[in-house]
Formats: sequence, structure tokens, C-alpha cells
Amino acid sequence: MANLQDFISETLVQITEGVKAAQTKIAVSGAMINPKEMAMDNSVPYWRGEKAGNYLVGQTIEFDIAVVASEEKNIKGGMGIVSVLGYEANKENASSSVSRIKFSVPIFLPQQDVELKPRDSGKGNQPTGRSPWDTS
Repeated sequence: MANLQDFISETLVQITEGVKAAQTKIAVSGAMINPKEMAMDNSVPYWRGEKAGNYLVGQTIEFDIAVVASEEKNIKGGMGIVSVLGYEANKENASSSVSRIKFSVPIFLPQQDVELKPRDSGKGNQPTGRSPWDTS
């Protein structure tokens, strides 16, 4: 099986690459994953916006992943196999171990501006539902 140093290194690389890929995919939505200028207060992420006094409260997504590492005995050189889900080991040809990886990622979901407009029916105000990132 892979040694501890390789396991830790590859785990951190894959977490980092996963976060970067998610940041790219959600960039146009107005959501932010682990943004610069972020602070934590009692495990709650806060982000200071570009305007003075503009603060966003985020949330933390918790990940708790079981990883199965297997070493096939009949493979030359003992190549390791890592699977996150759906792993079944052949007990005669492989030895395996399960590791748990726990980490969290701060995220700020898109916000929605709510502007009140009078209803046509005269029964009060109605939110417009316009997003602050909507440029139309």
C-alpha cells in the first residue's frame, strides 16, 4: 500500500484540485468558495464585501469520506488501488485498509436582492426576486 506521506500528499492535492474546480464552475453564479478576505467567528465564515459595512455570512460544508486502499497481491510491484465508493475486496488476492478523511470547506451561496413593488391588486408589496448578479 502507499506510504503515509504519499497518502497525505495525494489527499491534499485532490482536495485542493476539487476546490479549485468547484470555484471555476460556480464563478458566474455569485457563490464563493473559500474567498480571500474571509474570516471565521465561532466556526462561522464571514466575508467583507467591497462596500464598507457589507458583510456576508457563509456556511461550512463538512465532508467525512471513507477511503478504501487495496494492495493486490498478484500485481507485479504491489500497485495500490484507492476507491471512495463501491469497493469489494477479493480476500484471497488483496489486502485492504479503510481511512477516513474529514475536512470542511467554507462557502457563500448566491444572495438575492428583494425589492418591494406595489402589487397591482392593491394587497400590499411583493418581492421582485431579482438577483444582485442579474445584469439584465
